[in-house]
Amino acid sequence: DMYRLCAQYVTSLIANELAEQGHDIVVVVSNIENRIKSQRPDISPFQLIPEIDKKFLPHDKASQNVFAIARYLKKNKPDVLIPMSSNYILPSALALKLAGGATALIPVEHSSGIGLNISRTTKRKRILENFQGLGNWILSKQVYGIIAVSKGVKEALITTKQYPSEKIKVVYNPVVSEGFFKKLKESSSHPWLINKNTPVIVAAGAHVPFKGHDILIKAMAEVNKRRACKLIIFGEGVLTNNLKKLAVELNLEDKISFPGYSNNLPAELKAADAFV
Repeated sequence: DMYRLCAQYVTSLIANELAEQGHDIVVVVSNIENRIKSQRPDISPFQLIPEIDKKFLPHDKASQNVFAIARYLKKNKPDVLIPMSSNYILPSALALKLAGGATALIPVEHSSGIGLNISRTTKRKRILENFQGLGNWILSKQVYGIIAVSKGVKEALITTKQYPSEKIKVVYNPVVSEGFFKKLKESSSHPWLINKNTPVIVAAGAHVPFKGHDILIKAMAEVNKRRACKLIIFGEGVLTNNLKKLAVELNLEDKISFPGYSNNLPAELKAADAFV
């Protein structure tokens, strides 16, 4: 869910700005949005301006929404379809095939996992790799263009997905908005940042393997041999309990805090000594 929250934040910034520049914008989201709303009332949704319509797909998973996306495209015939999640790129391409029409598919690739190798040690992984290769071939023929959020992502896309380089444009993620500056004026909510007696490092993001929070925790054990220092890891995920256990194993339970999701990360970062 933390992935989706990050994608939601970026999507809202882009959608709002495009709408304010006069474009007709519709944000189409999966049913996961409704689930987060009901399960996590502590999480404030990112706001879309009134000029933007919001449509809900019937299912949580991208693969289950292919026909719903196709129906939407056939009925509304948008000029451009911009999947903001990697999970939705191939389903969107298939939906466009089903719907026909002249909608341009321009996906945004954020994924930190693009450059990761898939081992050939098991039959299941070999099948997965072959399926990904087929999907990459379909996408290379279907997409009008690709937005990569960094030069590194562009290089990885060319290497691992066989996209022609001329179709890929690097456009960095938007971060700063009016809301960002309003949040900066607020105060931190974490006691370690309010009453600071040692340097405090902050990290934030989904607690998943490729984020490397386990490496950061092990590094904190080394740092504290030389100088007292504290670490706050905002966010949640499948590895949260594992990370907490690691902190205990390294005798860092009083040096590392896991406060969960933050509604005002800019204020927390402003009060920290460093962001990792």
